Amino acid sequence: MTGPDLSTGRLTRPLLLAGIIGGLALASGVALTVTSGWLIVKASEMPVILTLMTAIVGVRAFGMARPAFRYWERLRTHDAALADLARRRVQTYAALIPLTPARLGQRGRADLLTGVVDDLDDIVGAQIRVTVPAVSTLVAWGITSAVTTAFDARVGLVVIALGLAVLAISLVAVRVETRGQVELGDARADVTRIADTLTAQAGEIAAIGAGPDLIAELDVRQANWRALVLRQARGRALAAGAILVAVGGAVAIVAL
Repeated sequence: MTGPDLSTGRLTRPLLLAGIIGGLALASGVALTVTSGWLIVKASEMPVILTLMTAIVGVRAFGMARPAFRYWERLRTHDAALADLARRRVQTYAALIPLTPARLGQRGRADLLTGVVDDLDDIVGAQIRVTVPAVSTLVAWGITSAVTTAFDARVGLVVIALGLAVLAISLVAVRVETRGQVELGDARADVTRIADTLTAQAGEIAAIGAGPDLIAELDVRQANWRALVLRQARGRALAAGAILVAVGGAVAIVAL
């Protein structure tokens, strides 16, 4: 019997479409910033109003397009994610029912609870927080690079180089994050297992006087989980800081 499909790397058609729509929203935001900036600078020179009409219309168009595309992208993304979550839960329960209770091996109730609830939520949540934003960013980067290169090839090369630098930083961050996910999942399962034992068998534990020892063990496991979460947060913060440094360097190069 085959188990449930817990892979996270599949890029389905609904997610791809949501990513493209999100890329259009990002590109509209970039275009809004550029057009409104040009309009402010140009208006300070007090030219003939007809000179500014195209930029004025562009600001209005991009200002309406960005939230419209963003709202459309959120609808598509959450529809796809919720449908996938329902499918994965059905697959998981279908795989577990024939195994219970004798063929689950060393898996306890806490492990099953964590796997069915938290792990599946994390897998599907990654589609909303990682897959679709990654596709959107690539689409917006492609549009921005093409338009910028059409105006100035040198600036276009800087934008392309910036995108490659951000991509490299992101790939390193993903690799580090993936390595820590297994340890983080094990630590979370340990905390859930001990907490489940304390609550489900409180009477028996109190009778044999094992409560303080289990609570101390829970504190140790919780501290380990907290340390892993903090390490993961530091890695994310370093990656975000490196991206900001890359963006600042690109801005300085373009200004020069």
